Amino acid sequence: MVFDNPKAKSQKPKFPASLLAIALLLAQFGTLFWLNPRQADVTPMLRQSWEFYKANFISEGRVKDPFANNNTTSEGQSYALLRAVWLNDRATFDTVWAWTQANLLQENGLLAWNWGRKADGSSGVLDRNAASDADQDVALALLFAARRWNDPAYEAAALRMLPAIWRELTAEVAGQRVLVAGNWARGEGDGRAIINPSYFAPYAYRIFAQADAARPWLRLVDSSYALLEQISNDAALGGRLAPNWLAVDTRSGRLLPTDLFGDYARQFSYDALRLPWRIALDWYWFGDERARQALEALHVLPERYARDGRLVNNYATDGSPNSDDEGISMYGGAIGALALHPTLMQRMLREALMSRYHDEGYWGEPINYYDQNWAWFGVALAAGWLENVYGG
Repeated sequence: MVFDNPKAKSQKPKFPASLLAIALLLAQFGTLFWLNPRQADVTPMLRQSWEFYKANFISEGRVKDPFANNNTTSEGQSYALLRAVWLNDRATFDTVWAWTQANLLQENGLLAWNWGRKADGSSGVLDRNAASDADQDVALALLFAARRWNDPAYEAAALRMLPAIWRELTAEVAGQRVLVAGNWARGEGDGRAIINPSYFAPYAYRIFAQADAARPWLRLVDSSYALLEQISNDAALGGRLAPNWLAVDTRSGRLLPTDLFGDYARQFSYDALRLPWRIALDWYWFGDERARQALEALHVLPERYARDGRLVNNYATDGSPNSDDEGISMYGGAIGALALHPTLMQRMLREALMSRYHDEGYWGEPINYYDQNWAWFGVALAAGWLENVYGG
């Protein structure tokens, strides 16, 4: 995915807030949203932006990223599937899933992460390795689809993926079963497993445990929170924010920096911004005390927003800014860190996300694939709109 690659196009948009834009939003979606976004009906906005997204980013079931030569990633397919099932758009879900199966699904049961134009001019898989976040998001979307549309075929597809996810995308690390970044990241050669903390999805593992009793999925809930606590207590890592990428010694469990991706690995930026959203979703759905503690450990984000009225798109893990530029995707993911601060969350929602929405159905720059997804996820989370479709 483009944001996993520090050499990819850097995004440094600046978005001046507009009272006129806010007034237009109030007129369109009602004053209730301004007063209490978690009780407001944001469905019109979420549906309108989905229609824009389908028209501009999805072609015959394939999600295109204009910032990456219109390539397709398993991540992009997973985001489309989640949004489609939450929006009850079965037709789009089926089209995206059909393309994903036909073009990305590998013999090992996992998805190739990157598809696009090859050197010879043909199109196809560019890298057959898996990205763990995408595979688990796809499996979750399939389980949701089975319940939403009362069709066991979706759950059967998820149950074909889950054994491969457990077998290929997790590893034993100092007695814990840990989600690693991909099938290439298990540390089998050098004893250094590669992890991306923003891939941790405890809410998904709880649902996988309900669907697939053959594997102890709750071990991943335990290891995710244990690793997040370890990261927040590690002074060498900055002690405040999780980095985009890490290594972990599979024998001792010691956290290590990774040489992959250079300085980008040590930042809290385009990858790591997804972590607060994932932890907040677990907090909202399951109320685990460890989720609350993990959100409290991200205190630098609400503190900075309360003080400065803004977040930048790149931080060092000690919480100091590495940039002066804002980014919509940062707000979409980081708004989860404000789950314990509802008034401040409302402020970020209206000032940082809602004011940057365009009537045509997009946030910020219309061709920015990542911003369109994470603004949508952030608004939906903060408005209390995201449903655990599998469990109610």
